[in-house]
Amino acid sequence: MVINNSQKQIISIPKAEVADLDFYYGSFHALKGINMTVPEHSVTALIGPSGCGKTTFLRCFNRMHDLYPGNRYEGSIWLDKDTNILGRKIDPIEVRMRISMVFQRPNPFPKSIYENVAYGLRVRGENNRRLMDE
Repeated sequence: MVINNSQKQIISIPKAEVADLDFYYGSFHALKGINMTVPEHSVTALIGPSGCGKTTFLRCFNRMHDLYPGNRYEGSIWLDKDTNILGRKIDPIEVRMRISMVFQRPNPFPKSIYENVAYGLRVRGENNRRLMDE
């Protein structure tokens, strides 16, 4: 947040900017031309009826749709003005380490409880079994 002293107004710095976002589940065009700014240090809510695309939109932010074949993004989501997280050269795992998602219902990976809990450490390169056991 920046305060403009000459006009005594607060100017919000964008944390994320969505530009011309379209998303497809195969041939189904689920999200159409979304543009949105998410200000830094703010709370942003998405409100709408069931099935309107809120979760589909949020899943774009951490590239969860990449896990299923046939899904595709068009447009961009800029994080901190310098990284298009939908860019082809951006590693989805790196995006997920910066942007997390909490589900209404638990969605564990199809692994043991231990492996689900240890997953975050493994992704970050930790292989020390004793540390993971703790």
